[in-house]
Parts: sequence; C-alpha cells; structure tokens
Amino acid sequence: MDISCYLEWDYIDTKEEAEDIETKELSQNQFIYPLNRAKNKTVSKEHLKCLTELRSKYKK
Repeated sequence: MDISCYLEWDYIDTKEEAEDIETKELSQNQFIYPLNRAKNKTVSKEHLKCLTELRSKYKK
C-alpha cells in the first residue's frame, strides 16, 4: 500500500459540504475510491462484496 496508495485531503467546514464534494467526485467516475463503498459505481461488485466481508470480520 505504501508504494501504490496516494492520499490527498482538503479541510472542509461542514459535513454537508464534504458529502456534496464526495458525491460529485464519485458521480464523475474520474477517480477510483476502492475503500469507499457508499454510492461508489467505479468499483466492481466482486470487490465490494470482498470489502464488505473483510470489514465485517474486522468489526468482530
């Protein structure tokens, strides 16, 4: 992950503004956010299923 993961962030004043930005970016399909499942159309269903299972195991 250290080699192939790129992190970037901005400071946003409100949660609503952050959600608006996220929704806009996800709807444009310019970027891939493989760990963000909500409203994410860029990641395959197989990947989402695997991620859901891993998160479920982690919570236990």
